[in-house]
Amino acid sequence: MEDSAAKFHVLHAWLEREEAHSRHVLGNTKLVSTFSATLAATFLATAMTADDHSSWDFAAGVALGFAVLITLVLIAEKRKGSVDRSTIDRGDVSVVHEKAMTAAQDNKDQAERAQNVMVFQVFLCLLSCGCAVVPSLIEHVR
Repeated sequence: MEDSAAKFHVLHAWLEREEAHSRHVLGNTKLVSTFSATLAATFLATAMTADDHSSWDFAAGVALGFAVLITLVLIAEKRKGSVDRSTIDRGDVSVVHEKAMTAAQDNKDQAERAQNVMVFQVFLCLLSCGCAVVPSLIEHVR
């Protein structure tokens, strides 16, 4: 009996930790992607105020467009797994245990994927900022 109680407590601690971590990662991913897209849009808008436009401006706009699409996908993302009250009420301990483990693992995997997509989105935003700044740098070099 002691062994099963210890396993239950370890499982409960793991579930709590993974659920909190996946929520935290997903929330931060949404926040970072939103701010990086906003920053890139500001750089592009500032660059577009100049009278002469170049292919650099177009490249910045394309990179920003893809970054904004990725941002919208990340913002719309909801957590995958959950164990609702009806599962707990109807199921025995082994069913609830298995569903809780699956839900926590699904949420962990989703958070890791979202974080990887966010890194790509931030790269696109930085690329957009860089492309928006290049014409000004070229002008100063001349």
